[in-house]
Amino acid sequence: DNPSVLLDQIMQENQEKIWSAKQNLQESQEDQNPKKLQNKINQLRKRFKMLELDEDQLTSQREHIQALKENLQREKDLNSTLMNKLEQLEKEKSQVEKEYLSYRKELEETTEHNSNLEKCIENLDSA
Repeated sequence: DNPSVLLDQIMQENQEKIWSAKQNLQESQEDQNPKKLQNKINQLRKRFKMLELDEDQLTSQREHIQALKENLQREKDLNSTLMNKLEQLEKEKSQVEKEYLSYRKELEETTEHNSNLEKCIENLDSA
């Protein structure tokens, strides 16, 4: 609360404001320097070109991702078709196995019947 301390504080704040204003003025003058302005323009152009390249890459990556999604969908569809075909073939295989067992049983019965007939014929021949 001492007026001298208060005055020192106000003077210090004013010095900081003056220094800040000088800095801003100097930066503003530097910004108006044609060489610096040209450098900033060149930097901005380079940055713009890099952003264009980044955008081109993103577009390319999006297209690649879309193509991958389409391929994945085609593979899923093909997989589904193949699974359905496999189920169908398994049913057909089961049916063929049943028919095979039936024919085999019939063949065994026929073979046994023929064997019995041959024995009968032999018995008749020997009698």
